[in-house]
Amino acid sequence: MTLFVTYRAEIPKKRKFYVLISYVALCIILIGGILYLGADIGGGVTTGHLVFDWSEFWNGFTTWAFQLRFETLFLLFILPLVVGLFLKSRDGFLQADSIIILISGVILAMPLLAAITYFNLHPYRYVPLVVFFAIGVGTLFANKVKQAV
Repeated sequence: MTLFVTYRAEIPKKRKFYVLISYVALCIILIGGILYLGADIGGGVTTGHLVFDWSEFWNGFTTWAFQLRFETLFLLFILPLVVGLFLKSRDGFLQADSIIILISGVILAMPLLAAITYFNLHPYRYVPLVVFFAIGVGTLFANKVKQAV
């Protein structure tokens, strides 16, 4: 998600390249460390490798639904927010695309966490979703005009 935000940002290409290289290096170091140590990051039965469990992935969405059942305002306004951000991004507002990607990434993060590991899915892990929702609402009401420099 951060790489997409960096890609869409109005920063020099050289800085974008450095960010990309740092993320690639970090991923190589983490994957190499996991493979070298033979660590089981799943936390369950020690198998020495990662396994993607599809049933736990779909259970993660079910857990998400149960945790948001009392958040009626959030559920009522998430679809209009995403549609509004989509329309705003079509008008050329670059940050609207980034907010949509960040919201969808947070929604997918917990089912992916449940599918790869055996961690419990607690409601406090959706705090970034509420934050990105608030930023998205602020983006809809922003009246940014590009100024010639």
